[in-house]
Amino acid sequence: MKIAAIIPVHNEAWNIRRIIYNLLYVQDYRNHQLNRIIVVCSGCTDGTDGIVKEIAEKNGKVYPIVENARHGKTHALNMAIKALENDAKEAEVVVFLSGDVVPQRFSLEKLTSILQDPSVGCAIAHPIPLNSKRKLCGKLVNMLWSLHDEMNHFGWHKVTGEMFAVKRSILEEMPDNVINDDLYIEYLINKHRMKFAYTPEAMVYIWGPESFIELLEQRRRVNRGHIQIAKQYKAQHLSISNTIRLSSTLIAKYNPVEAVIFCLIEGFSRLIAYFDSFGRTYTPVWKMIQTSKGGAE
Repeated sequence: MKIAAIIPVHNEAWNIRRIIYNLLYVQDYRNHQLNRIIVVCSGCTDGTDGIVKEIAEKNGKVYPIVENARHGKTHALNMAIKALENDAKEAEVVVFLSGDVVPQRFSLEKLTSILQDPSVGCAIAHPIPLNSKRKLCGKLVNMLWSLHDEMNHFGWHKVTGEMFAVKRSILEEMPDNVINDDLYIEYLINKHRMKFAYTPEAMVYIWGPESFIELLEQRRRVNRGHIQIAKQYKAQHLSISNTIRLSSTLIAKYNPVEAVIFCLIEGFSRLIAYFDSFGRTYTPVWKMIQTSKGGAE
């Protein structure tokens, strides 16, 4: 199968060369073919766009798109999707990645192989946080992604923007005001009555927030996105029964004090997100989580 990768970035000079080289030279495409890497540089002020252009001059698979100001992640993704429409033969599968991640070798091959099943529309990768577990915030970040893993194993498939793959035939432009593009992709897959496939062996390394304030802000934005999708597209949010089951897992597997702190942060972020949904328009251009750029060290 032919693959295109889409990477929206804002000020990711610390990692952009690493992720592009990973896709070009580290990943092993035994049965599939990477044809295009589209990098959308939005309002970059740290030289990210210059690095991407430099790599593109040496390798024709890399296609930079530069916008002078940030207009939101979904706007950037729409620009990349539109670029793919101009050459329909470029890809059968599109892999979406964040600009601050590093995929493990063979991960794209594994994601793409799952999509050979005609009933599967989306393959979900397994994010692995690199935050230290010696600090409480790092423990909470690891707990969060462990719960995402649990949810996917339970069959409550949650697409995460760090890395996932979608059949190109079902892709369409997204409304620019969508906060969480991954949630909109879930909506699209369900609309087309196709299946999700969790691929835990397709691992991607990530850095989560290192401060409680930024962790709270990140969860606030994510939960605001859940509320938006639920209201506008009638997409089901996490049910009460699923919440109870996850809470039981949390209490059984983790330190009780840390589990309570995690629940308080998550609960408070959801409460703030709920109030955010009234009385004002929530911008899809969110504040960068600076402490999640751990790979810069």
